[in-house]
Amino acid sequence: MERKYLKSLTPLLATCALSACLGLTGDEQGAYGANADASNALSNTTFDAVETDPTRMPVSGSATYTGYFSANADLDNDSEDFISIIGDAELTVNFSGTSGASAGTLTGTADNFVGEDDAPVTGTLTLAGTYADAELTGTVTGDIEIEEGTVTAEGGFDGTFRGEDAEFFRANVRTGTLSGADTGRWNALITGQR
Repeated sequence: MERKYLKSLTPLLATCALSACLGLTGDEQGAYGANADASNALSNTTFDAVETDPTRMPVSGSATYTGYFSANADLDNDSEDFISIIGDAELTVNFSGTSGASAGTLTGTADNFVGEDDAPVTGTLTLAGTYADAELTGTVTGDIEIEEGTVTAEGGFDGTFRGEDAEFFRANVRTGTLSGADTGRWNALITGQR
């Protein structure tokens, strides 16, 4: 499963790694660079954490995970018109079920975006979905304002809870679509910890 994540995230990881290659700190890079550093750190943590064993998943209560939503968009399906944004992600999970058969719902948002040029990107994306055992699936929808105008983003995500006791989650949007003031494709990495 991780190979799919790596293949679809090559452009995102290249963007996030750029700051490290240049030896710039978050302060020298501005808001985008600082967010990229923090997002990359959580990405590495969630990547290294083991996938949660279904028998270790919570079976009652709820938890809120906070982290990052890191997205790349290929506008007009033209590889030369490419933007990257990073924002905050928050996902609330309602746990239910029995040991080894945990299942429940997910709701959340992604907002407070900033673009590569440190320009704020306004708007909120809504996250909604379900999980079974340690695997989660859902949708991302919403309007965001970029330089070209308002675009509607739609996509599906899938991923897993990570860590011994589901302390983290890691999910990927593969080939979402953009419509409105501009069109194109986008992908994203969504990470969070509780």
